[in-house]
Amino acid sequence: MPSEPRHTLAARTRVLDAFKQGQDWLLVTHHNAIPATTARRIVDSGSPEVKARGGARASNVKCTLEMEVALVDYGEENCLYTLVQLQQMIAFDFGVSLCTSLTSQKLCGKLYTMKKVRIEPYDETNFNLYCKRLQGRALQGERAVIKLPSSKGKILQVQCAVSTEIGLVHYATQRGTIKMEANAAFVDIYDAVKGHETYQSDFSGLYSPMCNPIEGCFSVLKAKIKSYLALRHDEMLDVPRGQMQDLRMQLLEKAAEHCMSLRLVNRMAHHCAHAVAAAKRFEPMEYGK
Repeated sequence: MPSEPRHTLAARTRVLDAFKQGQDWLLVTHHNAIPATTARRIVDSGSPEVKARGGARASNVKCTLEMEVALVDYGEENCLYTLVQLQQMIAFDFGVSLCTSLTSQKLCGKLYTMKKVRIEPYDETNFNLYCKRLQGRALQGERAVIKLPSSKGKILQVQCAVSTEIGLVHYATQRGTIKMEANAAFVDIYDAVKGHETYQSDFSGLYSPMCNPIEGCFSVLKAKIKSYLALRHDEMLDVPRGQMQDLRMQLLEKAAEHCMSLRLVNRMAHHCAHAVAAAKRFEPMEYGK
């Protein structure tokens, strides 16, 4: 807290009044134990008020109180929002770009911390995570709760073919289970290292996802789908009775088309090419790098 002014407002006012009335304001200054430099500052400014000192200036405050309240409201609305999503929502609502560290700092200051999500289904039969995140933010001492409906019915499967030479070859989505005959007519993804005994001893394990670009594509795809669906939680639940399954399939199809981009596939294919080149040089491979 800032300290109290050494000279009272009444004493400073007397000095200014004496100056305005043409009296000996220096004599008034002397009897009120006010330094001459302070008295001259009062006379020059024309105000006995003491300006605020210290603390954050309003012009330099990037995250205002309204933004902090909005962050709390976002978390109460959906505890699965990531820091990047909260950052984007603040930029959209207030036109201010906050860094993720500042966003996390403000939430921690409001006692909102990360914790494992507790699922509360609409009924007591079944529930589904909808490929959602397993951690969310909630007030300290309270659970991060996300309510989900029961899940039964068809699923959405994604078929994808990639190549280290040309990147994305083809991809398609299909509702329901893919039969073996239909899958055989598409593409059979096979780990070559697993099929050749000659090269098995040259690798740390029989399974080498670093040399298979489709592994990296689907790993990134699942993470992007979680982020995509987290922003459409209300749209997923706010539907008429009997239309939940169809809407869920539509959202999953939109998420797959939005997230599986040509740029993503080409990036993972390029990463795979580096891994294959390292394997040919008999360099040790570490999963995830």
